[in-house]
Parts: sequence; structure tokens; C-alpha cells
Amino acid sequence: VEPLKVELTKFVECIDKDQEFPVRIDEAVKNLEICEIIKSQIS
Repeated sequence: VEPLKVELTKFVECIDKDQEFPVRIDEAVKNLEICEIIKSQIS
């Protein structure tokens, strides 16, 4: 399973069905911050 593909598919589905995306923007930003921290520590 490709996580990005799954996420984008769900995003498009939410747009088509006029539904909220299950991940709030503040959660997405926090996830990106965590990913950046991890990336900087393994580089």
C-alpha cells in the first residue's frame, strides 16, 4: 500500500462527496513538523 496514494485518493473522495477530510490542518502541520525533526536527525 502506498500511503500517499491512499491519502490523496481519500482527499479527492472527500471533495467529490462534499465531506470533511479526516485530518485537520493543525494535525497535518504537526505531522509535518515531526517528519522534519526525524528527517534532520537521520541526515
